[in-house]
Amino acid sequence: MEEVSVDEESEQGRELKIQCLQELRSTRQILDEKRREALDKLLDIKGSIRVFCRIRPFTAAESWRKSSPISTESEKININSVGSKKEFIVDRVFTETTPQVDVYKEIEPIIKSAFDGHNVCVLAYGQTGTGKTYTMEGVRGNLGIVPRSIEELFNKISQEKSENYTLNLSMLEVYLGNLRDLLAPKQHSSRSFNLTLKSNINIMAKSSGSVEIEGLTDIEISNFKQAIHWYNKGRKARSTSWTNVNETSSRSHCLTRIIIREGTKGKIVSKIWLVDLGGSERLLKTGATGHTLDEGKSINLSLSAFGDVISALKQKRHHVPYRNSKLTQALSDSLGEGSRVVMVVHVSPSQNDLLETVCSLTFARRVRSIESNKELSEETKRIRQKHIAELDQHIQEAEMELQNLKILIEKTETYLQEKNKKYLTEGSPRSPLILDHVEFTEPSQNTDKISRKLGHESTGKKKPNFMAPTVSSKQRRNLTGERVQKLKNSKFVSGKNLNFSGSQIISKITSNSMDRDAKRTSSYNPNWRNPLQQHRRRMTIC
Repeated sequence: MEEVSVDEESEQGRELKIQCLQELRSTRQILDEKRREALDKLLDIKGSIRVFCRIRPFTAAESWRKSSPISTESEKININSVGSKKEFIVDRVFTETTPQVDVYKEIEPIIKSAFDGHNVCVLAYGQTGTGKTYTMEGVRGNLGIVPRSIEELFNKISQEKSENYTLNLSMLEVYLGNLRDLLAPKQHSSRSFNLTLKSNINIMAKSSGSVEIEGLTDIEISNFKQAIHWYNKGRKARSTSWTNVNETSSRSHCLTRIIIREGTKGKIVSKIWLVDLGGSERLLKTGATGHTLDEGKSINLSLSAFGDVISALKQKRHHVPYRNSKLTQALSDSLGEGSRVVMVVHVSPSQNDLLETVCSLTFARRVRSIESNKELSEETKRIRQKHIAELDQHIQEAEMELQNLKILIEKTETYLQEKNKKYLTEGSPRSPLILDHVEFTEPSQNTDKISRKLGHESTGKKKPNFMAPTVSSKQRRNLTGERVQKLKNSKFVSGKNLNFSGSQIISKITSNSMDRDAKRTSSYNPNWRNPLQQHRRRMTIC
């Protein structure tokens, strides 16, 4: 009795754990929905198109200059030139001393919003030699936006065990107006490959507005280490060249695409584009000639097409000229309505680059003006910052609670798995009983026992007429009981003092029935069929 009570107590504890697990999962789902709502509100307040500005440090050749024409505030850049002063408003200014981690903190909420179904596009724009590639790629020990974003995605997937997400990585570059797959096998790592070779990559726009790039290598990545391996392979295949402004100047636009799917080859949740744009160039400064000059012209043309798209979005035109460039055509479903866009404009602090800095900030103003057409008052800014801080706190608290719930759910699941293994090996206290072999001594008694086990007599109700025994069944039952009694009283049974099991008695009765049927067959009388034939004729006549 003690063992049964312990088993029942253990079973009750297991059921309580199951109920607790269901409640924890339900709480996690509700809390995650609230976190997503807070994140959407936060991004709506900040804007779906955000513009940052990052100022690079002085180079070794410029270190002797102690003054810069640029002065900054948290969201403002002032440029002082001879006889004029210009002011540019952006969402955030990163100075020369801002570390990589602070830059990514501003972009992290937008990367996380990809799990809510928003397409994301992060672009690094600016003059050549202003640190765009450093911001996007980073260096060993000081990672940039791309590797940090991939790491954040895998961290998010590890937390979302209830959802089965997979990531796919692709890389391509827009070089001389054509698309080039950076992850394709046997890819040339230099600019000396056959320029007349046609690309097998095609951009297909679907009726739903989504964009599919046919022929592009798409690699499923399962962990951060594997993703960095492929990313390093792709960025090394990118076209670069030496110019007077930059020793390793990027001669193309590098696009890294990450697709989030529900399961392997399942529905696409969203896509993330991380774009390192080629730098705008002035021929007099770069000193480019020949093939390098053609590359610079191609970069400037695609950047001009990108500016036309921004202008069309700003004016809310019905037609947006995405197809004027391969760059904008590939990004078309991640720049428009419903997408989250971040542009990090890079500028130089040098007086010699003042004209290029003004051009870059003017373009940044055009991008930012798509949503914010007028500057906010100080009071509105204060209320806005307070609301943003409150939403940030709510999101952080929700993420901490989700992490605690994740730990509790994992512990509960581990406990239940151990219990299930124990029940599989030892048996559950509520598992079906295994009945011993029942020996048939009296058919009527065994019938009563089976009836009681099946619960036929527990109802206390009268059986329906169709369940009542017929005359023939009563005769067969009496005949079987008489034969069983004769077998028990026979010399064979009494001499050996044996107890026949039900199967032995049934086989004996069956053999006797076969002998009786054989005798009936041997003494066959054809006149026995006459009554039946007459009966059939009577039925036919009727």
